[in-house]
Amino acid sequence: MGSVEAYNRLCDAARNLKQKIDAGQGHAQHAMWATDPKWIYPAGGE
Repeated sequence: MGSVEAYNRLCDAARNLKQKIDAGQGHAQHAMWATDPKWIYPAGGE
C-alpha cells in the first residue's frame, strides 16, 4: 500500500468516526488507551 492510499484510508476512517460520534453512537475510550493529555500528563503538562 502506498502512502497516498494509506492517507486516504485514514481520512475515510476519520470521516466515518466523526459521523458515528455526531450521530450519538460514539463510546468513551478506555482509560488505558486514552489519548487525553490530562490522563497522560496528570501533573498538567501540555
